[in-house]
Amino acid sequence: MTIEKILLDGDEIISAGIPEDEQSKYNINPTFDWSVIDKCNYMCKYCSAGYGNKLTRPVSKLGRVGYNYMAWLPVISKLRLIKNTKWNMSIVGGEPTLHPELNNILKKLNDIKYCAELCLLTNLSKDVNYFEQLTTGMDINRFWLNPSIHFQYYNVENLNKIIQLNKSAQVEPQIMLSDNIEHWDNMERFFNSCIDNDITYQAIYIEPSHGYVSKYTDSFYTRFNKYIDRSSNMKHEPIRVVTKSGKVKWVDCTAIQEHEIKKFKGWNCTTKTWLIKETGDIVNSCTGEPMSLTGKNIACRAICPKETCMCVEWWQYDKHKICS
Repeated sequence: MTIEKILLDGDEIISAGIPEDEQSKYNINPTFDWSVIDKCNYMCKYCSAGYGNKLTRPVSKLGRVGYNYMAWLPVISKLRLIKNTKWNMSIVGGEPTLHPELNNILKKLNDIKYCAELCLLTNLSKDVNYFEQLTTGMDINRFWLNPSIHFQYYNVENLNKIIQLNKSAQVEPQIMLSDNIEHWDNMERFFNSCIDNDITYQAIYIEPSHGYVSKYTDSFYTRFNKYIDRSSNMKHEPIRVVTKSGKVKWVDCTAIQEHEIKKFKGWNCTTKTWLIKETGDIVNSCTGEPMSLTGKNIACRAICPKETCMCVEWWQYDKHKICS
C-alpha cells in the first residue's frame, strides 16, 4: 500500500493526534454513535449515511413484519458492562426522533454513570413540545441537544425552537457549512441570530460522502471564517503533529481542513469511536471489529482503513505513519 504524504509548510507529518498517555488530560473519551433507526425524513445530498443519494439511501425496515423496535434493550445491557473507562454517547439515525422508544433510550442512558456525555443529534423537525418532554429529567450537566442545521431544508422556525429549548436544556446547534452559494445568505443570518441570542454552536465542514464532494472557495472562507472561528468545536485544544524534521506543531480545525491533515489511511492509530447499529450490534467505526463483551477493546490500535478522518474526535486519536 502506498501511504500518502501529508505536508505542513513543506514538512512531512509523521505523527498526529494527542499521545495516548496524555488523552485523559484532554478528556478524550471513547465515543459511541448509536444509529437507533434506519429512516430519515431528510435527503441531504452530503449525508454520510447515504440518505441523500438514491443509489445509497438505506432501505428502511421500519414498519415491516419482524422489525424489532426493542433492539435497543440489549445495547443498554452491553453498555452497563463497560466499567473500565468513561465514554461519550451520540444518538443519531437516520433521524432518531422517528424511533418510538427514544424517550426510554435516553432515560436509560442517563442512568449509566460511566456515560460522561450524552448528545442527541436531530434535524429538529418535530414540534417544540416533543423536545421539551424529551429533555425533562435529563442530567443537564451531561445531556446536550444538538440540532443539525441543513440549509437544503432551511426553516427559520428551527431557530425559534432552539431559542425556546435553550432556556431549560443545553442546546448547541451543529451548523452544516454549505459550500453552495445559494445558501450563504440564510447561513449568515443563522450565524448572526445565534450570536445575537447568545447560543453556542458548532460549525461542521461537509466531508466527501457517497458521491458528494464539497468545494470550499476563497470567497467562502472570506465570508464565514469569522463565524467559524467562534464555533465551540473550533475552540478545542489544538491538535499536535510531529514532522519528519522533528518539529512539533499545533494545528486547529481550520488548518486541518485547509491543509488536508486528515488522510491517514495505512497509519497506525488508536481508534476509539464505535458504531451501534439499529440491530444492536456494536462495531468499531473504522475497522468494523466487534466490541468485546465487557469493552476491553474499547481503545485498540489498528491500521487505518479510511480514506479520510472525518471529525474532531478522530483527529485527536494517537496516530503514527508506518515507514515504508
